[in-house]
Amino acid sequence: MHVLSKTLLLGLCLTAAGPLAAQTTVAGARKPAPPAVAKAPEITQCGQQTLEMCTQQRVQELKRYRDAMLRGAGVITTTANVEEARRIAAYDAWLTDIGTTAGHVADRGETALRSRGALAERDRVQFNRDYITLMTRMRTENKKHDTSAGAMKRKAEIVRTTLGNDR
Repeated sequence: MHVLSKTLLLGLCLTAAGPLAAQTTVAGARKPAPPAVAKAPEITQCGQQTLEMCTQQRVQELKRYRDAMLRGAGVITTTANVEEARRIAAYDAWLTDIGTTAGHVADRGETALRSRGALAERDRVQFNRDYITLMTRMRTENKKHDTSAGAMKRKAEIVRTTLGNDR
């Protein structure tokens, strides 16, 4: 193979390697760049945090949500008003569903944190996407529940208090 074509091929490989190109040294090539702290991809909405740190914090947050939602759903409330009882049952079902889902997503986050190698970033990015989707769902669906009734206020307060005490 011609020397020029070897150099060109090496250059193309290094260019295609992206960040790895700066870490590779070849006679006459530039010195390796100091390792940069990898910031999480924008799609995860982690700001300046590393993907691992963001994932760890969100797993802990989801565990708190799971515990609070399931605790709130488990509070037994009685009412003579049939309509209020129906709303309470719907709210309990929603709290249980969201709490269970938060637990499942947290479990996937823990699995992603244990991942190593090439799959680690992919798994963590997917977890953070799932987290964002769940948080959006929680905010949207929570507005649908009328918590003005006395029993509903108590349940909603239990959830808020639990979340506040766990932080």
